[in-house]
Amino acid sequence: MNVLFVGHKNPHFPTITEYIDQAFQSRGHQVRFLEYRDYLLPGRFVHQFRFARNFEGSRLGRRFRNLSEEFRPDLLFVNYGGWLPVSVVRAMRELLGTCSVLWFADYPGDAVYQQRALEIAPHYDLVAAQGKDMVAALKKFGGISAFWLPAAVDPSIYYPEEQVKKEGVRFVGSWYRRREELIRSLTGCHLMISGPGWEKVAALEGAVITAAGQRPDSCRHHFSAAAVNLNISFMESWGEVPFSQVSPRVYEIMACRGFLLSDRPADMADLFTDGTHYTGFDGPDELGEAVRYYLNHPSEAGTIARQGLTHVLEHHTWEHRIGQLMQLVEERI
Repeated sequence: MNVLFVGHKNPHFPTITEYIDQAFQSRGHQVRFLEYRDYLLPGRFVHQFRFARNFEGSRLGRRFRNLSEEFRPDLLFVNYGGWLPVSVVRAMRELLGTCSVLWFADYPGDAVYQQRALEIAPHYDLVAAQGKDMVAALKKFGGISAFWLPAAVDPSIYYPEEQVKKEGVRFVGSWYRRREELIRSLTGCHLMISGPGWEKVAALEGAVITAAGQRPDSCRHHFSAAAVNLNISFMESWGEVPFSQVSPRVYEIMACRGFLLSDRPADMADLFTDGTHYTGFDGPDELGEAVRYYLNHPSEAGTIARQGLTHVLEHHTWEHRIGQLMQLVEERI
């Protein structure tokens, strides 16, 4: 199947967009990628002003038509596409006359994202979301039917690094107050923290902080080398719909055969088994107790990490997700 993939690629390192692109190709599909943030105007103008969005939308529409005439796609797949004008989406669908899929790869944590999600979703044949929270929010606030398509991992990027000594407690992710509060409960541990925003934090006892985003190869090394990897979820809400989705970090840690100590977002129970693939915690006391226990019982942590690796490779790669998606698309076509 010819897939026209509309999305955004980070110019500095691969992200979910590249992983999905590769998964389509690995399953035998032909893919052409259309970068929807290839702006002439500054991005902040496009996001703030309708005239700028209309201008860039017209440019994108012309590029889309030219590519469609050359490539003849069977499927339009859009990753979020929140800044695509609805008029462009309509034109895309009319020109193709085939199935269109919109996938929300993240929870809409701000009002602008939320409003755009409700505006654009009705204009696609199929709508998918990384979390059941987003599925519920689209239904509740927009009457929009969506299906759950969780995140996954690319095992060619995230895999165990051998010959590394497992030590310390590692957290990779942006600063949020909830994360800082939980991590502060781990006084006396050898802590390693990497991610944007941590420069604003007062000193943490025993912590080495790198206040910057991390490339996938750095994350792979961190996850492989840590004795304990932490996952602390965002846990915001959209109105009465609480956060429930599982971060890509969870799959990536497991794929690196890292031992995972995670909070318990609601979707987690449908994907992994607590005590078999990871160990869960509900608050600072349970977190501190679990960290101390597994630092002192590395063989038990290793067993859980191996089981997590096996499970994620058997059920939760991006190729699995694209297979699930294409089954739905074929039923729709």
